[in-house]
Amino acid sequence: MTRRTVILGLGNSILRDDAVGLLVAQRASTLLDGGDGIDIVLNERGGMDVLDLVSGYDRAILVDAIKTGQVEPGALVLVPWDEIPPTRRLSGLHDLDLPSAMELADRLGMERPGELVVLGVEIEDDMEFDEHCTPRVEAAVDLAARAVLSMAR
Repeated sequence: MTRRTVILGLGNSILRDDAVGLLVAQRASTLLDGGDGIDIVLNERGGMDVLDLVSGYDRAILVDAIKTGQVEPGALVLVPWDEIPPTRRLSGLHDLDLPSAMELADRLGMERPGELVVLGVEIEDDMEFDEHCTPRVEAAVDLAARAVLSMAR
């Protein structure tokens, strides 16, 4: 039986490196040779929207920008979803961060993937309005796309 997997690219397309999750998902889509039970979705919001987008899948791989300062920009970091700290930076006043959204889904008995992984790409700049990533982050897009497809198969 084929496991259904969704690759969900997250980010903000006009906040420089914050767009990297979207770019990785777009690149993965061009590399995907069809089928394989893999769907690729882009989302610029987060929180409760993520629950709707991953519902019905066995596995979800989220790709997003991270800024830890512990690795070089462009580095790929695998993050268990339950180790993501809550954020004070919400996409809307009525939205939730990922850990809170998943906890709410569990409490409400909502369907969600049994396996949820976050692939983070370390970024430099997520404060400047620009539709292009910084060079080191841009250089990581293809590698991250190939990594996420390898994880999905």
